[in-house]
Amino acid sequence: MKNKLYFFILILCASLGHSQESILIADYTYSIQPKTSPSTTTVNSKLTSNGVLSHYEMDFVGNFNFIEEQAGENGGSILAIKPKNNPIIYKDSKTRHIYSIERVGMKPFLVKDSMNIFNWKIKNEKKDILGYTCQQATTEYRGRQ
Repeated sequence: MKNKLYFFILILCASLGHSQESILIADYTYSIQPKTSPSTTTVNSKLTSNGVLSHYEMDFVGNFNFIEEQAGENGGSILAIKPKNNPIIYKDSKTRHIYSIERVGMKPFLVKDSMNIFNWKIKNEKKDILGYTCQQATTEYRGRQ
């Protein structure tokens, strides 16, 4: 019986090891500079996805250029609280849900939201914005248009 169990585990591991699952990993960096802040904050981000499940993380914890206190534009100071945990967003395309942890005050809450399919209505109106031709489109989202 023990040999059959080992054989079953061996076959299971071998079949899982040869599955044809593709995984996308995208690492990228972007910078933010609010108008009221004298310095720029650079954020490293990582997106990992297998086409059904995805995991997005913004690295604030490992961010060495994160300035916790600095002089404000009009005197005074700007104080930013560096988080102990990075913000993470999980998305499950199969169940059509998005999960994240949001803070209200200092208390964390697990937020489960549905992934909506937007029914966009493309309008004829076009406008030039910063050299790009943009076309107006509208949709409804939770009772708003």
